[in-house]
Amino acid sequence: MPLMEVARCFTSDGLKVTFVNMEFIHKQVISAWSDEQDGLMQMVCITDGMEPDDRKDLKKLIEAMYRVGPKTLEDLIKGINKVDNDEITCIIADNCMGWVIRVAKKMGIRQATYYPGSAANLALALSLEKLMEDEVIDTKGAPLKNEMVQLSTAMPSMNPAHFTWLCMGNPVRNQIIFDVMILEGKKAAEASDYIICNSHMELEPGAFSLFPKVLPIRLLLSTTKSAKQAGHFWKEDTTCQNWLDQQPECSIIYVAFGSLTIFDQNQFEELALGLELTNKPFLWAVRPDTPYFYPSGYMDRISSHGKVVSWAPQQEVLNHPSVACFVSHCGWNSTLEGVSNGQLLNNKTLKENALNLQEKLQAENSSYNNLRKFIDWIKEGGDNLPANEEAQTSC
Repeated sequence: MPLMEVARCFTSDGLKVTFVNMEFIHKQVISAWSDEQDGLMQMVCITDGMEPDDRKDLKKLIEAMYRVGPKTLEDLIKGINKVDNDEITCIIADNCMGWVIRVAKKMGIRQATYYPGSAANLALALSLEKLMEDEVIDTKGAPLKNEMVQLSTAMPSMNPAHFTWLCMGNPVRNQIIFDVMILEGKKAAEASDYIICNSHMELEPGAFSLFPKVLPIRLLLSTTKSAKQAGHFWKEDTTCQNWLDQQPECSIIYVAFGSLTIFDQNQFEELALGLELTNKPFLWAVRPDTPYFYPSGYMDRISSHGKVVSWAPQQEVLNHPSVACFVSHCGWNSTLEGVSNGQLLNNKTLKENALNLQEKLQAENSSYNNLRKFIDWIKEGGDNLPANEEAQTSC
């Protein structure tokens, strides 16, 4: 979704965009897209060569993507170049898709990587050699020290046991994430002409100071000139907006756990009962693909003060005056959306901090300036790479 928002900024500036997804993701996004598609952006897909059931195996999916993806993407680009008047002049790839950058280099096309997570996580990946030299982790990413570490004095301390690739649920999955998304992401970022990060300078100055090549471009919805987000996997249930309009200001608990979070039945029931026991009105987004059962009589008991929808227009919900609290899985996009809309907390000091941060992010214009530099670089077609001036100054 954040890359889609940036892409729509490109088209609003007159750039023509081809947005490429894997076929199974493409179908979900297109089927859920209720907004009129942008005339300058075409949505296309390439295959991963997998059967639907095989995609449940992350290792098989990644291996297939690396095996089939490069040739398929190269053929797609060649086909576009033959048909269209304008050839592909720049490729922007998700940071973990290192093979896309290699295709771009092979074809002589300028390239950039886009990191959808926090700058701290990206800095972690870019610091792997130093972490290994300092014997914080071994060559497979396993922690060697039971103590907090800092990548720089301007960044918060981190627990090596909590590094991103060690929190994926089991050792096999952890290793896959480290080998592919971390190591490959590091290689892709270092090989790219440009690195864009989905964050704000105000939120992570230390990480951006450590790597001035990384540009923060996290745009608030109001700057994208688009009424709604695009890139959802499911159609939004807009009935919740009418329901929110009827609720008192700062009264609603909004609960949403993103596109990928998985519960077991017991966790799902505990969450449902926990919301009921708060005795507060709540809006709960429960994905349409979830196989869980509600506690007996649950819907009848909450009908007077709770509303459950399959998928909510999250930006609009968080910006609604009746929403008081956001319960989230703490994915990076949800975290940024919550902060950008001032999360309300019972603690007065924390509430003030949240509102102060909201004000800073809304006033911040460095993300827009960085976007402007990047668009100018694409249009000019030259080799001059504008770095993050604020980060250079603070280094």
